[in-house]
Amino acid sequence: MWWCNAGIFSGGDIDVANEAIEVWDDVTAVDVCAVMLLSKHALPHLRLNRGSIINTASTHAFAGDMVLTGYNAARAALIALTKYLATQYGHEGCDRMRSARVPR
Repeated sequence: MWWCNAGIFSGGDIDVANEAIEVWDDVTAVDVCAVMLLSKHALPHLRLNRGSIINTASTHAFAGDMVLTGYNAARAALIALTKYLATQYGHEGCDRMRSARVPR
């Protein structure tokens, strides 16, 4: 089983009009890109052993907010990534790929 609980949010992660691209890049690099890369490199082992992937998301992926633009968007992207992983690799025995949605 592969459980990924990667995620950060920054004090500079604010509304869209005022968000610095550097903050957006930092948050999405950890919250989405890192999870994709970790999953990519774990997949050979998981495919061989019929493993599972569990990615921890957040209820913030489903709600609008006045701040945490990058974090909330990244959590939604993580849920979509997990669904794609399940679609792409579920038929190969990696049949338990889930996004756990937990309150922040």
